[in-house]
Amino acid sequence: MWCALVIGVHFMPLARVFDVAEYRVTGLAFVALAILVSTLVPLLNGPRQAWFVSTGLGAALILWATCGYLALKGPTRSP
Repeated sequence: MWCALVIGVHFMPLARVFDVAEYRVTGLAFVALAILVSTLVPLLNGPRQAWFVSTGLGAALILWATCGYLALKGPTRSP
């Protein structure tokens, strides 16, 4: 959960450095994932492994969605 939070925060400056606005959405999704997992898993009395599985799967889905969107969008400027 902490890793997802740190990764999400790191995506914010990367959006500006690489000039990819979609990275802001990716960063916010990671932060939202960290908050969601840290609140829901304890409320549901889930085992500790549920933290790792839900965070890992959520992070994978976020990154796959970002990659898929950027691949379908194509290049934004010519080299």
